[in-house]
Amino acid sequence: YLTNGISGLIKALYDIDKVNKLIVKQIKYKLNDENVLYTIWNVEYIIKNKGINKPIFDFLCHQALNNVSPKKDTIKNPMQLSINSVRGAAIDKIMRLQDKRYGNRIFDVLKTTILKEKKYAIKATIIHNSAYLQFYNKVKAFNLFMDIIKIDKRLINESFWSANYFANSFFSE
Repeated sequence: YLTNGISGLIKALYDIDKVNKLIVKQIKYKLNDENVLYTIWNVEYIIKNKGINKPIFDFLCHQALNNVSPKKDTIKNPMQLSINSVRGAAIDKIMRLQDKRYGNRIFDVLKTTILKEKKYAIKATIIHNSAYLQFYNKVKAFNLFMDIIKIDKRLINESFWSANYFANSFFSE
């Protein structure tokens, strides 16, 4: 019920600080994957309003590194699978965060994920969103982009949006 209540408050554009406190309270409970996923989706409201705090950021990082969802994988429409899984949604949120306080940790989480990740869908989310990381450091973002391409060449299909952003700084004709 708490997850649905928070979703309703977000739809009503309720006070960001109060929503933030409710989410912090919620993440202390043992949640099933469905509620964890909805909580991660609800964090988008906090991110858009620049209200993320350390407990919520730590929750996202923990889910990105440790949750087993998605259990299946696909090359067809991998982004859809990824953002509808706990790990993929958490990675998506931390990559779009754009808060300088968390930049180094975001890179650490992503590097760890890239090294151990077996799911194409999760890697697709990282490559697709890697241009967002230029906010922190263009060179580190580009290196992460190149590292993941080297690991799985098939990811070139998911990389066009980010590659377009990196093209101006790192690619020549």
